[in-house]
Amino acid sequence: VNSDCRLVCSLAAQLGLEHVIPTFLAYRDARKKFLKDIAQAHGVDGGNAKRLFTIVTSGGQYNTWLRRVGIQGKGNTYWRSFTNRLSSEVRALRTKLLAHPRFAWTAYEKADLMEQGRSEAEATQLLLPRIIFASENTVLSIIQRTFVEYHYAVRAKVFDGVMVEPLLTAGEAVPIKHVLRAAEEKCVERGWDVQLVEKELYGLQDKPVKAIEDAVYAAEKVLAFWGQRYQWVTPVFYTESSPSDDDDVFSFDDWSDIGE
Repeated sequence: VNSDCRLVCSLAAQLGLEHVIPTFLAYRDARKKFLKDIAQAHGVDGGNAKRLFTIVTSGGQYNTWLRRVGIQGKGNTYWRSFTNRLSSEVRALRTKLLAHPRFAWTAYEKADLMEQGRSEAEATQLLLPRIIFASENTVLSIIQRTFVEYHYAVRAKVFDGVMVEPLLTAGEAVPIKHVLRAAEEKCVERGWDVQLVEKELYGLQDKPVKAIEDAVYAAEKVLAFWGQRYQWVTPVFYTESSPSDDDDVFSFDDWSDIGE
């Protein structure tokens, strides 16, 4: 729940930087009310209200959000001020994080973005989302290991969540709510204050996802090409059933830069 904001707040807490992001902390602690008020003030739905935070953490401004959700005019004075505070905190936290040795790897990310034609300012704005993505993967790894410990199969990573299936019978399996609480505790032990919830798939798990199918196809083509060139063994991608523990599985978490 509220994953990006909680990851940002957790990063700040880990490095003693909570004083830098008071507005983020307030949003984290009263998110439902904030989203309701933003939606009512602008006449948008909850989904578009959530986009305000995402846009700001990616370096956007209040006007950016207004354009993205199709709002004409100058918007709301109070929420413009609120968003400006969020933006200031994003810049301050980003500066602190980029100066920390833990995130020295972002220098290579920045250089790569600039080689792709981004300006230095644009490249710098995109570094906080990359830190958030890396943090998200760290948290998902903790969650995945916890589910495996409780005899659940982790079938797929989907955005900021995982698809799981109990390997034991209904009477033997530990209830998923208990596993979620255990995973939360393990995350907190490592400095990640997250909240996990179960979400129904409503039968959609049996329907193919075009984005995943396209990613698998592209990966197979790339690896087949290099496999033929260097006589590698092309790995197998599993889309309908999970591999055994002895199989080698290649996974790709972020395909957002493919084709750029």
